[in-house]
Amino acid sequence: MLVLVIGAGVAAQVPSAFTSIAESDLTSGRQIKGLVALDVGGTPVNKRFVIRMPAAAKAAARQVPVWNGSLVIGAHGGSGGSNFDRAGNVIGTDEAALDDVIGRHALANGFAYASFDREGAVSARDGLGLTYQFAEIATATDPKIRAYADAVGTPVEARRLWPYTGAGAVAAAARPPTATEDATGKLQVPTLEVAGNWDDLVIRELRAYRERANPRASHRLYQVDGVWHMSSDDDGVMSFQYLATSRMKLDPDVANAMGEGPTYLPTVREAFDHLIRWVEAGVAAPPSQTVTPGIMIKR
Repeated sequence: MLVLVIGAGVAAQVPSAFTSIAESDLTSGRQIKGLVALDVGGTPVNKRFVIRMPAAAKAAARQVPVWNGSLVIGAHGGSGGSNFDRAGNVIGTDEAALDDVIGRHALANGFAYASFDREGAVSARDGLGLTYQFAEIATATDPKIRAYADAVGTPVEARRLWPYTGAGAVAAAARPPTATEDATGKLQVPTLEVAGNWDDLVIRELRAYRERANPRASHRLYQVDGVWHMSSDDDGVMSFQYLATSRMKLDPDVANAMGEGPTYLPTVREAFDHLIRWVEAGVAAPPSQTVTPGIMIKR
């Protein structure tokens, strides 16, 4: 349950960690944006955040989803900050980076949704720490859903994309799997992960984590065939393209390849729905598998 409860057009008591609050109406509910006080490596920081709530009850004049009492925390990867188009123009900020991937889908299905900008979290440990801090502030009880992701290791067909993360991938491949940072593999709740099997930023560690997951029966890894770190219809891909050509000085073909792959968004949303059925109704998700883009996960 959220500490911050939005009723009929007004917000309940706002926790002191939240400042610079701005409220607005949405077609499907209510939104609050502002700053949240967190900590990175012992240093206090203020991060932008967004919390969106479905309506408390059905509106008579429009089909507004009713809040189901659960909160989804969106923890994007990367270093945070601004999102760019390929020309370098700022088109958004990273507290909203996962809106198209899962945020809108969650809200439309009755979940409250919250996310924040993880700028400054340059390590996996810092990023996970920030996410847990934010989750504790944004909830009054333990959240039903905790997301985990880290990884590297892709097929030859993905070679056009290797220059973007080549150095990191080589370094990661040189480490034994047991050297992965702070990963015990112990699961407290069912955990579903979705990644492209061309994703040389994360796939190697995801596969290693799959082998360590305990209990194994509570973990699923769905790999979407031919998809890189983000699919071509993810609205964050243009930022990667801009960084690849303007700051990393890579060949334009690398940036082009980032925007040409198939979509993984339907698989992400389908996995989310399977997770909810597993947590709330005890219906276990389909087994781990490689999924063809656009084809449903097989039972």
